[in-house]
Amino acid sequence: MIISSSNFAQNSTSNSGIISGKVIDSKTKKPLDYVNIILLSKKNIIANILSDDDGLFQLNNLKKDSNLSLKLNLVGYNNLKIVGINLLQKDSIYLQLNMESNGDLNEVIIIEKRTPTESKNVEKFAIQTYSLRNINSITNIKGPNFKR
Repeated sequence: MIISSSNFAQNSTSNSGIISGKVIDSKTKKPLDYVNIILLSKKNIIANILSDDDGLFQLNNLKKDSNLSLKLNLVGYNNLKIVGINLLQKDSIYLQLNMESNGDLNEVIIIEKRTPTESKNVEKFAIQTYSLRNINSITNIKGPNFKR
């Protein structure tokens, strides 16, 4: 896990801050989309978001706190927890977070499950056969009446 952070403003007097960053695969270095990201202050959940298609996330209007943590999880990857994030002296923190594949997702089996449906108000009809001599009389035959 590699974490890099930088601040865009120091010694801020603002009452709110921003935590943003990018989540990538530690081996392939490709961005990870739809990573569940939970921001905590002590044990209280402050925010919960998903990374976008490019692995990017941004948490805005955060109350200044010196003991924030992030929990990240994604199916097929080891959970990641970052502790000790300090927003008291900075307006903005950028994190590049590397998640490691746990190799558990080698095979996915999708099973379709359907519930039986009832048929209601279905009219019965008979199949009639005609010889080629009476082919002209077929135009007078009416088919079943299907109503919904």
